[in-house]
Amino acid sequence: MEQSTAQALLFHDAANLVILGLPAHSDFGVGFSEWETGPQFMGVKFLPPGLHFVHYRYTNFFFSALLQWYLTKAGNRPALTSERTADQAAPHDFRSGFFRWFAAGETVVCEWDPATEQLRIGPNDDDDEDEDGSSLDRAQVARVRANLRGIDRHLGAFPHAGDAQRRWTALTSRLTPAVLTRVLPASPRRPRFHVLASDPPSSSTVDIVKGDAEPIAGQLQFTPIDLKRSWDTTAVPPLTPSQISHHARDKSWLLESTVARCGGSFPSALMAEMELAFVVLLVGHNFDGFEHWKRIMHLVCLAEDTVAVHPDWLLEFLEVLQNQLQECPADFFVDLLSRDNFIVKLLNTLARSIRTLSHNNDPLARAIHEFSDFVGDRFGLVIGGGHSTPPTTAPNEDDGEDDQPVIVDLDGSRF
Repeated sequence: MEQSTAQALLFHDAANLVILGLPAHSDFGVGFSEWETGPQFMGVKFLPPGLHFVHYRYTNFFFSALLQWYLTKAGNRPALTSERTADQAAPHDFRSGFFRWFAAGETVVCEWDPATEQLRIGPNDDDDEDEDGSSLDRAQVARVRANLRGIDRHLGAFPHAGDAQRRWTALTSRLTPAVLTRVLPASPRRPRFHVLASDPPSSSTVDIVKGDAEPIAGQLQFTPIDLKRSWDTTAVPPLTPSQISHHARDKSWLLESTVARCGGSFPSALMAEMELAFVVLLVGHNFDGFEHWKRIMHLVCLAEDTVAVHPDWLLEFLEVLQNQLQECPADFFVDLLSRDNFIVKLLNTLARSIRTLSHNNDPLARAIHEFSDFVGDRFGLVIGGGHSTPPTTAPNEDDGEDDQPVIVDLDGSRF
């Protein structure tokens, strides 16, 4: 890169992230780009303006060596090596990170907090106080920015070659500050817009957050979706048994209700949450995102009435879902997280509904045809008349026999 071009990017066209005190040999990344830091690492330059997810993981080598000695001596597990697999990672090796919109020419200064093992963002010119508890003051941040040329050689260049940034933009195009503020509120454990990694949820866990519940420190505050109560329990007059049975099978009422509680218009409001849920799982390693992503999949794919009433909603849903599935490996549908094939069942149900209720030449019919071709080419699956049998009720893995919807006639006879 020519010197004049580099200087223009460093000071005017691109953004810079300066990090003070991050220990060497930490894992550090921005979006899909990841590195292991060296002793002279002080951040990243040439960041494209826009939304980024900065993530990191500190590895305490003394603790790792001690753990390796203990596990080897005990004979319970293989010794940890420098190239650990996921199941060999030390208990403290959790990824953390934060979302931030970077402006052109902006230089953001962070410091490593050894007490919490988190990055703290220093104050900006427009802030009235420190952004998230950083000990840096405005004078210190100003000195770092004034010395940007001096620390230039300690800043790694963000890779502009390849398609990583294009893929990232496709996955996050609907995220807004309002969505991040609502889902990732500040707490004593987590600064604003920060994501903490989590353990994979057990298959028996039902993670429904009630709308009036107090926020839990460290928990993602997605819009609650209770798939087992997909009808209006406050309706006056009360719904008839046959109406309840219909809404238990068809989630259209719950979909519209959820959109209203998202605080925005569909499809952008709910699709933004779907994007965030997928990204915090894919890059942030937070499995709360996967649980919410599954609920949105059930909600939209089982909303049959929506096909006829709001076909534009489903057009955007298919676009978002295809962008996300493009990031999944070819064996995704036999992976641990999807071993119950709930996605295949849901996609079959959605495809059949669209092909039944739409015309062959309308945009939604063409979209599901193109999506089916994509799924077939990438994963070898046939949906909408393929090998899987569509479910007759919401295929929620947590539903027991007593929770399944019951069809009741108007005379009270049960069949």
